Amino acid sequence: MFVLITYMAVNPLALFTLAIELFLIHLLFVLVVLYVYVLWYY
Repeated sequence: MFVLITYMAVNPLALFTLAIELFLIHLLFVLVVLYVYVLWYY
């Protein structure tokens, strides 16, 4: 974690990449939850 913070301090673009990755993971999680909910509902 410390290495990641140091890398972000050196390269600000890494913060942008990390934000995109977190957003994609969150989106994937929401899609999986909706899929499971639909399977349970029907």
